Amino acid sequence: MTETAMPARAPALSVILVTDEGGRGLERILDRLAAQRLAPRIEVIVGAADPDAVAIAPRHTAAFHALRVIAADTVTSATARAEAIRAAGAPYVALAEDHCFPETDDWAERLVRGLDAGHAAVGPVMRNANPGTRISWANLLVEYGPWLSVRRGGAARHLPGHNSAYRRALLLAHGPALATMLEAEWVLHADLRARGHTLLLDPEITVAHLNYSLLGRPVRLQFLAGRMFAASRAEGWSRARRLGFALLSPAIPVKRLLAVTHDALGAGEARGPLVASLPLAFLLLVASGIGEGLGYAFGDGGRRNALALMEYRRWRNLRPDEIHLAR
Repeated sequence: MTETAMPARAPALSVILVTDEGGRGLERILDRLAAQRLAPRIEVIVGAADPDAVAIAPRHTAAFHALRVIAADTVTSATARAEAIRAAGAPYVALAEDHCFPETDDWAERLVRGLDAGHAAVGPVMRNANPGTRISWANLLVEYGPWLSVRRGGAARHLPGHNSAYRRALLLAHGPALATMLEAEWVLHADLRARGHTLLLDPEITVAHLNYSLLGRPVRLQFLAGRMFAASRAEGWSRARRLGFALLSPAIPVKRLLAVTHDALGAGEARGPLVASLPLAFLLLVASGIGEGLGYAFGDGGRRNALALMEYRRWRNLRPDEIHLAR
């Protein structure tokens, strides 16, 4: 395990990252985290299959309260995140991705402020980090449509997955089931609300997400994501209920298209490119719906690692002129 010396005072926020490529691709997100005004009170924990292979620049190890690279099971990003959360030293944890970047230097402060106010989780508004193609917009719309244009913050039913912050104790309360809950954060958010907790969407917190821009790759990604989502959601269901949801799965793309069309039409300045991306978005929704049907009927099919590898290696799924944005 690689780490900086841990100061005596506990950190205010632990930021969770995962990687399987020896730290390749972490440089840009670490630069953005180091630029945070709260950086001296941020602990960064990187979950990696081989911590000794992860190279961290000296300027990054010196920028934070602590930076630790721990051994983690990276077969899925959720299993690695769960292990990193258990290793965290702060009362609050922020899930982050190596392809999604805070746009302001008060990102961490605002997350902590919202959690200090008593909310179980706090989430940001999403922006497009590579807006040059319709396929990028389609991916962003399908994955983060409800959070693309938010003028008023407040209580939310759900928050952006992989990019929100939580009270660590509430996550740890799930015990061994934490990784399963993190596979589809929609499930985690529903559970938190059912327990009487509130989720806060803060429109002053914005992050720029780097999206797939090569057509064939996101079709496979959405198929796998749909299958993993359904498999996680249906954990513990009866065979009859799983079959019922599988039989209804052909309606999923149409239902979701109505939702993403609503999101696109209400997206303010991003409305034009989002509306133009709707035909491609529907293609992705069809792939996701097929995956969901199979996930409800047959489970994940042992494909969890395939999805994780696509997420870890985002730079391989960008147009050549966009690869520099991932590093």
